[in-house]
Order: sequence, then structure tokens, then C-alpha cells
Amino acid sequence: MSGRLSCLSLCLLATTLSGCVKQPTPVAPTPVVSQVAKPAPAEMAIAASNPAADVEKNADSEMITERTDKPAIPAEPKAIAKSPKEMLKLAGKGVVIVTVYDALGEKVGFGSGCILDKGSILTNFHVVSAAASAKVQPRGTKNELLGAPIDVIGYRVLDERNDLAILAVDGLPDHLHTFKLAPPDQIEQYDRVFAIGHPNGLKFSTSTGIVSGILKTSDMPEQTVGLLKNPEGEWIQTDAVIAGGSSGGPLLNEEGDIVGINTLRFGPRTGLAVAVRHVSDLLSNLSESSSPLPVPNANVLATREVAEIKRGFDLELNQFVRDVERARIAEDSIQVEELLRKNDPAPECVVRCLEIVRKHRGERQAEDAIRLCVLVLATSTGETSSGREYVDELFDEAALDPKLIPPSMRVIYSLQPMQYSDSVAHYLRSVLKSDIKSEVKATAGVVLVSIMAVSGNPGLEAETMELAKSVRDESGMEHFQGSSVIEILNPIIDGRNFEVGSLAAEIEGKDADGKEFKLSEYRGNVVVLDFWADWCPHCRNMYPHERELVERLKDKPFVLLGINGDEPARAERAIAAGNVTWRSWLDGPTGPIGALYQLSAWPTIYVLDKEGRIRFKDVRGEELEAAVDSLLEDSDVPFLSANDIVATNAEWKYRPATASDNLANWQQAEFDDSAWVTGPAPFGYHEERTKLEQREPGQRPLTTVFRRTFDSPTGKLPAALLMKLRYHDGIAVTLNGTEVYRDRLTATAGIDSPALSRAAVHEATGVTITVDSSLLKPTGNCIAVELHQFSAYSAHPLFELTLGSAPDLVATMATATEAQKAEVVHLLRQAIGLPGAAEILEKLQTDESPDLQVRAAVAAAMNGFPVKLETITDEESLRSLVKELFDLNQLAWDDVSRDDLGRTQYARGLQKGRAGYTLLPLADPQFKKWVDGLVNIYGVALYRNGQYEKAQEILKESVAAKGDNPVDFAYLSMVLQRLGKTDEAAAQREQTVKLLNSDIWKHDAKGHKVKMEVNRVFSN
Repeated sequence: MSGRLSCLSLCLLATTLSGCVKQPTPVAPTPVVSQVAKPAPAEMAIAASNPAADVEKNADSEMITERTDKPAIPAEPKAIAKSPKEMLKLAGKGVVIVTVYDALGEKVGFGSGCILDKGSILTNFHVVSAAASAKVQPRGTKNELLGAPIDVIGYRVLDERNDLAILAVDGLPDHLHTFKLAPPDQIEQYDRVFAIGHPNGLKFSTSTGIVSGILKTSDMPEQTVGLLKNPEGEWIQTDAVIAGGSSGGPLLNEEGDIVGINTLRFGPRTGLAVAVRHVSDLLSNLSESSSPLPVPNANVLATREVAEIKRGFDLELNQFVRDVERARIAEDSIQVEELLRKNDPAPECVVRCLEIVRKHRGERQAEDAIRLCVLVLATSTGETSSGREYVDELFDEAALDPKLIPPSMRVIYSLQPMQYSDSVAHYLRSVLKSDIKSEVKATAGVVLVSIMAVSGNPGLEAETMELAKSVRDESGMEHFQGSSVIEILNPIIDGRNFEVGSLAAEIEGKDADGKEFKLSEYRGNVVVLDFWADWCPHCRNMYPHERELVERLKDKPFVLLGINGDEPARAERAIAAGNVTWRSWLDGPTGPIGALYQLSAWPTIYVLDKEGRIRFKDVRGEELEAAVDSLLEDSDVPFLSANDIVATNAEWKYRPATASDNLANWQQAEFDDSAWVTGPAPFGYHEERTKLEQREPGQRPLTTVFRRTFDSPTGKLPAALLMKLRYHDGIAVTLNGTEVYRDRLTATAGIDSPALSRAAVHEATGVTITVDSSLLKPTGNCIAVELHQFSAYSAHPLFELTLGSAPDLVATMATATEAQKAEVVHLLRQAIGLPGAAEILEKLQTDESPDLQVRAAVAAAMNGFPVKLETITDEESLRSLVKELFDLNQLAWDDVSRDDLGRTQYARGLQKGRAGYTLLPLADPQFKKWVDGLVNIYGVALYRNGQYEKAQEILKESVAAKGDNPVDFAYLSMVLQRLGKTDEAAAQREQTVKLLNSDIWKHDAKGHKVKMEVNRVFSN
């Protein structure tokens, strides 16, 4: 539930041309259009030029008739711009600078705008969303670049969903140009276009390019879709040069008509413009009147009196923070406590806001004062009250003014999690009983249920449940923060959450054949729930691996079930084509199953155990296979022998977050851990685990340390050890003082060091590794673990470890079935260097089915053993090998191409990269066109691991083989630089730049991606 509530917090706007920061926000199902009156004529923008035939008005009939007493005059050809200079001359006087100001008259941002008529300016919604006031400045006369600034009266229409706004102005000079809209159906890919705006403050900059694509929101990359609020939106992709400050400026065809409004920038030559189709729709809702800025519901202070209070608070807060930091550096705890108690400026600011509310009840100043409280109360660090003691008083005042209800509820929501307050609850209940608008009552209900649900008071549980049902039934279709009340409250009512450890909610619906089925029918199986959509390229990329997983485990208690997010026809085509071979519920783009599971992206993966509990989330590829295999308890090849040394649910000692004991020698068996806490793994903050000491977000320890002492099994020590780990985010493991695993940590990271990055999957990273058994002693062993979080706000720490002797694989293989052999191969791909692996894999590459031969070859390559696939000649098996190459390439790249992963992660990438490099000749030359570009991963992995001589050899071979991949040349240049071969390095760098400027990599999306990667290599 907490995960759901947190995603309802107010979001900032996405990264745009004006320099604002935009983050993904929930998408409302209908456009946000404010101040809509009856449709007004929009001829100023969309009417075609009048025919040249002369017409006159018949005064008697009031009709327009053509004159026939003189010949028609031919229409003048429309002006066409062939260069940016000609376009600026043709249309430059229709573009304005839009500058926005706060309530103190200080500039807070700028963008561009287009003149539609002498009283209307078209721009982006985000340009004016933070404006207390605004001015526009048009192009001047011949002798002046800029005309005089003109005040914006207000806005005529807003469309936040499509990021558009039309502003009202008065007094635009007559010499200015007014724009027309191009017909939407006449815009085609590769058409020439021009952009006019003010990139980075450069006045009336004009550039040219082409329409790179006409896209729907659903066509966008996954990371881009989250920035766009209209899921059915249409966008013009262009390479016309645009930058911060171009937002709201026109994208024009050669005739100077608007084809789009420049809105987002994703790189030096990649921008998106809102398609003209949405501008036409906006004009149909144009209001003849205007409303003053700021825009409705924006957290903008519009009154000078309150803005002055905020400016003073900001100055005092900055000084307060500096004083406290200096005292902490001086280790003067008494002064720190005194400063926190006396100098925190927040309480005084809240009191001043209370005075404003009382003095200006019913006026905008009171609303602004409440808004300021939202900002001030949110600055609390947990060390001081930050004015929270005045919250009850604040809402006593808000209850007297209906205008204060929406902003006051934002104050309550900003305080989550907060101590339940009777007066705040009373205030919200009074709102629910009032005659105020239904959407406001819905907000009050959601906020009240939310603070009651997180209060931790068992006495409120029954009332919370009853209230949640009442609010849902009465206001279920209303929206709060972009999500419907039903979506928000159903998880609370049903006691559901979708974190690891919770029971998966029941799913009911129809499959592609129209047959009803339920999730509960598959209880007793390990279940993969896959939310997929055929329009999603990431989902399509997963199809082959998922089909393979289903086939491999067809004789196991395992099932993969899909929840499809397409329109039925597309889903049925994907199934009929054999791309999807698993049973799926057809839920549609906005169906009830997606709403139930709070779906926010495709694909989303849940892995359920046999009891129906969620055990993994958002795992793919090998991680998905490992997750499923770990839950198949009746596996034919046990992960460990029956004689585990450290069992999965073993008791561990862990250091409490509040402990202050000395950690010297804590990784040795003789360390005194009697004051530490004891519990069984797995550990974390959620149910179904030993809960670590719960602390508020921001106050949680960066590192928790665990240790366990044990004696070795009696008799002969095992030939090899296997260790299985699940963790989040970074980890270091030692056995008797020798480090055996480290990930997402620097080599010298201390106890209080944060992890270098978050876990690659939502809940945990799972690995299986081989450990040197000679590290064991007959008695007095100690295994010690440091679990590092990325930040003190992490909500998902997790640690689980199993250590045991490796199974006798050679003996197992003597009587193994085909399925059992596949299990052995899978294990050998995870754990490198197990006894008997070379013998087993050599035999499997020659004596088994082609499919198993290919798998064994991959495992052999990952272990560094010879690859022998001479018998593989059929095209199907070679295609399977190519698929393995692509998978290894992607996995290796994930492990070696990032700068924030630990050395162990790079070593894993090295294994995969080496395997891909070893297997490459087997697929070449038959599939050379498919596998070009894979060889460089091994060179990168070697470079990342500091093996520069070997990296030089591999990368030189790669360059010689292909000779056209700038990334290869860039890494080779860096390797040569590390080896001290500066002249050769410079030559390779020069070759890299030459390739980047060639026609091959000049324009398309792939070339842009390659350029970004090269820049990243050289920047390191």
C-alpha cells in the first residue's frame, strides 16, 4: 500500500526545452481543458486563403455574389522558404519570446510562442505553468530586433494533457505576422521543416531539418512514454536544431504554416513537437474570455505578500543549514541541539502563514499561505517539528473557507507519513459531509483514508476499511493525482500490496478463445505473470526467451500466464502467429486486471511461488530463469546437496542500527556479537522476512552487517562450495576474512558507504557463485555480509544467503534424463568452475540433441572450456546459437558498460563477453550480418577489468574484422592510452571522430546512440 501511496505525490514537469524537469506522472483519461466556453470561430488560424475571384456584397439580399463584369484575377502563388533566412523573413514576425515571472516580479523562466491573431499567443502549457505573471516580446521593426514587452492578460484555454496553452494579450503591433495551421493529413515523413524559437536565450534562432517521424505516444521508447501525459498523443519527430528556450515555438513547413509546436528535446538533433492535429482540437475549445494567471491548481504563489515571506524563509533556511553543518563538523553536539531547537525558521514561517490566512480569508493571499505551508512543512528533517505543531490550527482556519479546502488537503498529503491527528481527521470528515464539488470530496476521502491507513493505529483499522468502501462507492470514478479513486482505494480495501512477499491478487477473465479462467486454478505451480503488449518492443524482444522457458519447463510444475494490454485484434494476431504460446487474459490497454495490479509499464513481471506469493518482480532473461528455478523445489538437480552448511533460513546475527560497538575484527569467528540481534534469513522491511529495525525513510542506515559462525560438516571437506545470494542493493561477503563476492561497491567501500547503484531488478539481485572450499576450517568458521543501500530512503533492503557443497554432477549425469541434463547445464552457466564441468560439457556438445548441444557450448564458453560444435550444421540450430549470442551480448553489455557497478559485476560481464567471443566464429559467416558488433563486448569487459594487453588484442581484431564501428575505436583508443601508447591512442581517437562524421552514423537514431556511447567512453 505504501508503494501505491508514494506514487501519488505531486510530480514535477519533464525535461523540456525551457529547462524544467519532467518526471513520469499518472495519465488522466481525458484532456485537462480549463475555462472552456462555447466554441468560438478560429478562422485566424485554420481558414484557407480566400480565392482571388473578386466578390461583392448584395445590399438587398445580404448575399455574397461573384462579379461577372470583369475577368477573374489568377491567384498569387504562395511564398515558399528554401532557407532559414527566407523562413525568418517570411514568418519571424509571428514568433514571440514568452517570459514568466514570480509574484515578486523576478524572472523564473522563458520560452517561445506563436501569434494566432492580434489577441492570442499559442505556446506550451509547461512554459506558463509556474508563472504568476508573464510578458511576450515580439520581433521589432527593421531597425530593432525586439519590440516592446507586452503583458499577458491571462489564458484563454489550457490543455495540460497535450502540453498546449493559448494566452490572451492586448496591444500587439500591426506589423506582426499571424500563423495558419497546416492540414494535419498533409504532413509526411521526410518533409522539410523549420524551427523558430529562442534556444538557450538566442533570439529568433531559425534552423531547418526534416520530419524524422510521425509518432504516436505508444510508439515511443519506454523511458519517453512516462514523460507524456496523452497516451493517444501524436508527435512530430524532427532533427531541426532546438534547445532550452524553444518550447512553444513553431515547427513550420516550407509555406510557413504550423505543423507542430516544439515541446521536448532528447539530444542535440532530436526533438518532439506536438502535432498540429492537437492544436486544431484546442482551437475548437477556445474561450472568448480569458482567466488570469497563474494556471489553476499550480503550486504558484501569486501574491507579493506571501512571496516576500517565502523569500525571507529561504534565506533563513540556507543560513540555518550552514550553521548546523558547521556545528556538526566541529562535533559540537550541544550547539547542534541548540540550533535545531531555536533557529529552525519553519515554525515562525508557518505562524506568519496562519496570520495571513486569518487576515485574508476568502482571498488569494490565504490560498497562497496554505501553499507556502506545503513547501515549509515538507522541509522537515525529522530532527525538528518544522512547524508541524501548528497543523491543527491551520486546518481549523481552513475549515472556515471553502476555497482553502484543495490547497489544505495538499498540505496534509505532503506530510505523509504523519501522526494521525483528531483535528485533521475531523476537518476532512467535515469536508466529506459538505456540499462542495464531488472531485474535492473525493480528494478529502482519499487523503483521510490514506493517513488513517498509515497511522499504525490498530483501533482505526475497521473505520478505515468502512470509510474506504464508502468513498470508493460514492466517488470511485473521480481522479486524484492522475489515478481514479477505485485504483487508489481497492488495494487498501482488499488488503493488497504488490511487494515481494505478499499474496498475488486473484485474476479472473477470458483468454483468446473466450474461455474463463482464474489465477487460483494454477495454485501448486510456480507461476510467471507477464503483463505484455505486442506494441511494446521490449515485450516482443522477450517472446523468444519466454517460449524457450515454457518449452524447457513443460514437464515441471510451472506455468507462464500473460495479461495482454493490446486491443483484442492485435493480441489475437500475436497469438495466432505463434509469437506468444502461453495462455493470456485479454485485458486491453485500460482493463480491470491492469488497474487491479496498478500497472504502470509494459512489460511487468511477477514470479509467484506454489502458494501464490510474489517472490520476484521485474526479472528478465537469465534472472527470470534463475528466479523460476529457485522456486521449483522438486528440481531434478538440487541446487545444493542435502547437507547444507548454511541453510536458506539459517539464524544470523545482525548489528542493530542504533548500535555503537567497535567493529574491529567483526568478520572473524572470535568477535563478540552477543549484543547483536538474532533472526532467520531472509531479512528486510517487509512481511515474510525477519524485519530489520524499522526507521523512517531518510533515517535508515546505509549499511547493515550480518554474521554467522559455524563448524564444517564432519568428514571430508567438499570439493567445491556453491553460494546462492539474493540482495538489494550492494553487498560484500567474506568467508573467514577472505572476500568471496562484492557487487555495486568500490574496492575500499566502508561500512557507511552507499551502494554505487540500485539493484538491477525491482526487488533483488540473485546470483549463484562457486566458492573455494579450502577457505573452510574444521571448526570456528565465520561468514560475514555487508548489505549496502543506495540511499537512506531505500524501501527494499533484502538479504538471503545459502552455502553448501556442490552436488556430484558427474554421478548425476550417469543416469540423467534430458530435462535433468538441461538443469545441469543451466547450473554450469551460473556457477563457474565446478568439478567435473569440463568432462560433462565436452560430452554434451557431441552426444545430445542439437538444442542441448548449443546450450552446453554456451556453458563451456562461459567456463573457459573448448567449444566443440562440429556436428551443428542445420539452420535451426545455428539460429539458436545466434540467439544465444544476442542474449549473451546484451547481458554482457549490461554488466560492463555502466560506470557505477562493482568489480564482481564486471567479472560476470567478462565471462559472458568471452563466451560470446568464443562462439562468434561458429555463427560466422552464415549469419555474419546478424552478429556484427558483438565482438567488442569482450574487449570492453577486459578493459573494465584492467586487462589492457588482452583488451588491445581483442579490440584490434574487432576493428580489423569490421572497421566501421566507432565504439570499437573509442575503447581501443582508451586501452592504448592506458598502455602508454599515446600516439596510437590519438590515431584511434581521430579515426573514431572520422567515422562518427561519416554518412553511416550521421543522422539516424542508431547513429545518435553510438555517438552518445562514444562521448561517454571518452569522458571517462
